[in-house]
Amino acid sequence: MRKNLQELNTDKRHTFTATVKRFGTKSDPWGQPIETVCLGDVRILGARQRMTDHVWFTYGKQMKGAGDLAVGDRIRFDARVKLYTKGHWKDRKADYKLAYPTKVRRAK
Repeated sequence: MRKNLQELNTDKRHTFTATVKRFGTKSDPWGQPIETVCLGDVRILGARQRMTDHVWFTYGKQMKGAGDLAVGDRIRFDARVKLYTKGHWKDRKADYKLAYPTKVRRAK
């Protein structure tokens, strides 16, 4: 479980920085590919403590708004913390993720 994310207010947007680790794909419900991006070393802006080691996002309109991202690029974005369940239906576990990224831009 991502304890550091759990401590953040889930009703409020927070500003994060992260490094692009890699790109991938997942399938939509009809089997069509959806581009994804894995961000690593995710931190609250200005904080030394890492919030999570990685987080996956759909590489959609908000992420592409920062321009052509490449592995190693440092970005800054606003997002909310959300509770979700993961795992097989018999073995469900609660965890926290970042959701609804906005204001995505390259970090300086």
